[in-house]
Amino acid sequence: MTPRRTWREWCALTGFLALLATAVAWQQFGVAAGGASPLPPARLDLNRAAWHELSAVPGLGPGRARAIVDYRERNGRFHSVEDLEAVPGVGPVTLREARPYLVAGGE
Repeated sequence: MTPRRTWREWCALTGFLALLATAVAWQQFGVAAGGASPLPPARLDLNRAAWHELSAVPGLGPGRARAIVDYRERNGRFHSVEDLEAVPGVGPVTLREARPYLVAGGE
């Protein structure tokens, strides 16, 4: 005779399965350790993206993303992705990592 599951056991099992499904989805869709956002699905426009969108771009992160938005607000539109090198904290290596994910206006 098999024992019947109690309501509490079913809730625990359901919670465990939901947690497992979430972990698999995070791994499948590229969420990095530490709660980072997944990669952007398409190229982001430097002149329109918010800092939280830019922070998902490889090489940028929240600090550089905020610096990019601050720079844009003070100095106007970016004419090319290469203009990012004028932003404090963005150098050639960062630009090389981020370039495939970014566009400036009608570029």
